[in-house]
Order: sequence, then C-alpha cells, then structure tokens
Amino acid sequence: MKINLQWVSTLILLISALFVGLELRQSNAIAKATARQTLNNNDISYLKSYINHEQLSIADHRLKSGDSLTNYDRHQLVAAQHVNFRIFDNAYFQYRSGLLEKEEWQKYQSIIRTLFSENEFAREMWSLYGPNFSVSFQKEVRNILDTLES
Repeated sequence: MKINLQWVSTLILLISALFVGLELRQSNAIAKATARQTLNNNDISYLKSYINHEQLSIADHRLKSGDSLTNYDRHQLVAAQHVNFRIFDNAYFQYRSGLLEKEEWQKYQSIIRTLFSENEFAREMWSLYGPNFSVSFQKEVRNILDTLES
C-alpha cells in the first residue's frame, strides 16, 4: 500500500509539473504576442504620420473615378497599403503563434490576394518595402503572389 501511494504521489507531481510547464509556455507565447502587438502599434503610428487622411480620401476618389493622380496622391495610396500590410504581418504572426484562428487568417489572405489583384499601390508598396517585413510573412506573401501568377 505504501508503494502505491508513493507512485500515485509521484504521478501527481509529474502531472502538476507538466501543467505548470504548459502554463509557462502559454504565458510566454502571450507575452511575445503582446510585445509584438506593441511594436506593431508603434510602427503603424509612425507610418500613419505620413498619411494625410483628407488627401488620401481625395486620392482614393480620384483613383475610383479614373481621374489622374498626382505624385502625392500616389504616395498617399502607397503609404496606406504600407499600414495595411503591417496589420497583415502582425496577423500572420498571431496566426503562426496559435493566437489567431485559421479562418481569420484566411480572411486576411483573401484581402491580400484582392489587393494584389486589384490595387497597383499594394504591389508598388510591396516592391518598395517588402524586404522590411518579417521573413515568414515575406514567404507567405510570396506564396500568395505565386498562386496569383499561376
């Protein structure tokens, strides 16, 4: 009987240690995601400082109306895409970390495909700033672009 109690006690300790380890791993993942989110918010705040929202609205209207765009209009439209793709990069990180459901990431993939298919400024932004995104996100975007080109 004494041996069985020792085995049970040992098993309980091992299971407890396993749960503590899992909790630490989860806490670590959440801490990384929180830090990444903070950095991403800082990046977006900085990038938004280059966007004149009134001018962006005018540029978007000109684009949709088929009117000619000024260089400044083009700059605003590229800057807006830079912000969008920072959001997408962070969403991809959250997805890879298990903190964003696959269905949510697939929604972002669809938006990225649509932007690359229909918005020349998304492609222009990517050609200018693509290397500044996380390597894993660059690979994901390359896969999306490859499916569009095939």
